[in-house]
Amino acid sequence: AGPRFLAWSASSLLAAAMLVGGAAPASAQTAEDLYNAWADQFDAGNFQRALRIARQMLSRTNDDAWRAEAYNALGRTLWTLGEHEQAIAELRRGMTIPLAADDGNRVWLPFNLAEVYLELGEWKAADPL
Repeated sequence: AGPRFLAWSASSLLAAAMLVGGAAPASAQTAEDLYNAWADQFDAGNFQRALRIARQMLSRTNDDAWRAEAYNALGRTLWTLGEHEQAIAELRRGMTIPLAADDGNRVWLPFNLAEVYLELGEWKAADPL
């Protein structure tokens, strides 16, 4: 039998590289690559790495849809880390971005913001969301 090769997705390779370096490598050029890397790190419980990647994603794109995604990722990560006030600020920033009617972040940004407020016991702040 010949050598065996593993098939790796680009996001898996990016996540593996970040386990060593702690941030997304320069080769991760697209917001989608960074989002996938953020999701991998967030899902693995590597929240500090996920936070760095979310910030990179935000700084590397001017596309409104990806900026909203980056603010949502940043807000979710900060919320998970217990940084509620910062999470609220980032989620609110994301909500100011004009998005297409079918963009999922039109739902997810206010949903996650309401979740943060509910966790803090701020029912009135969560109600209009």
